[in-house]
Amino acid sequence: MSSRGKVWTYTIARQTPPGSLIEAPYAVAVVELPEKVSVESVLTDCDPESVHVGMAVEVVLAKMTEDEEGNDVVSFKFRPV
Repeated sequence: MSSRGKVWTYTIARQTPPGSLIEAPYAVAVVELPEKVSVESVLTDCDPESVHVGMAVEVVLAKMTEDEEGNDVVSFKFRPV
């Protein structure tokens, strides 16, 4: 699958849920890839208020935490291109 896509829709989380690894505010978007596949993901490296439908984004890997043995736990996010 492609590593780039466009924001199809999004919402801004303004409260941090208990146990969350991300501090509010942050944007969660549905990203449409060229293959017509939609992926839900947190957006990173941007002001949540600047997110807009149609914004070009690319996938990145981000360290979220470490496990009990000190290994990195990573997840994917999207950031503006």
